[in-house]
Amino acid sequence: MGYPFIQDLQPSDIKNLIEVHVSPNHNSTDRDYTWTCESIQNSSFVIRVTFKEVLDLTDRDRLRLGFKNASGFYLNSNNSAYLRVRLAKNFKIDKYVPPQKQLEDNSKINRIGNQAGIGLKSLLYANFGMNLIMAASMQLLWGLINSLQLVVRTPLMGMKFPSHTKAFFSSFVMLTNFDILPSSDLNELVFGFESDEYEDNYTDLGYDSLNTVDNIGSFLYYLILILSVIILAKITQLIGIEFSFHKQATCLIDNFLGQQLAQNQSLTHQFGIQSSASAQRPLSTFLSVASSGLNSSQVKDYNPHQLMQASQQD
Repeated sequence: MGYPFIQDLQPSDIKNLIEVHVSPNHNSTDRDYTWTCESIQNSSFVIRVTFKEVLDLTDRDRLRLGFKNASGFYLNSNNSAYLRVRLAKNFKIDKYVPPQKQLEDNSKINRIGNQAGIGLKSLLYANFGMNLIMAASMQLLWGLINSLQLVVRTPLMGMKFPSHTKAFFSSFVMLTNFDILPSSDLNELVFGFESDEYEDNYTDLGYDSLNTVDNIGSFLYYLILILSVIILAKITQLIGIEFSFHKQATCLIDNFLGQQLAQNQSLTHQFGIQSSASAQRPLSTFLSVASSGLNSSQVKDYNPHQLMQASQQD
């Protein structure tokens, strides 16, 4: 990360601050080209160099960028702060010129690559969905994606490829990453990434940033989603276990109370039977005693008053 530029710096001001040269060496004549500033970020800017004839370029051509007034990026007429960035008078940025292609060829290659990428994306996602629904093996699909990842990222190994080949490969980078979510917008929203850091060797394949979170795409959010699902499932399991425990405890308490109530009712019933038996025992004794003093003929003419007199005589 560099020091931030002044806020009112415009792309049109870059022409007065830097100079651009493209040639095989310092002593040779510059190529026929024009350049403009495309955009300005917080601490970096992007320039576009347009060559009149790209076929004249060779592997020895280099782009040299010199600074006319480096303080213009950080100080203006209204800013008297101390300049923290100081460059040498002859300081230049020297970079090799990557392979170029015609603008017409570029549009054709991009169109063909986009169409092929859409077709392959539809095929892979349809195959993935069918295998997921049918619970089939995805080994063949993962093998295809792995092979495609190796082929597409071959230019990252330092091997030289034609520019149209790298442009065609770049159409499949997002597909092989499974970058379904808008990761760039999410990173800017969640983490607040506002500045871009560039690396020449990886820019053509979409790896513009040196930030790891930007380069891994949607996998960080996939991981967060998986962990969230696991935590939610664990919480649901704990809630279910606690609810089941309370339910079992309630059932045990209800069973215990039911058993106690049944025992109390049984004891009450037995006590009622014993009480009624005790109340009937004197009467039966009295009847047996009274009947012992009577003969069978007297029993037929049974009279309670006679029975009481017989018992008194005994």
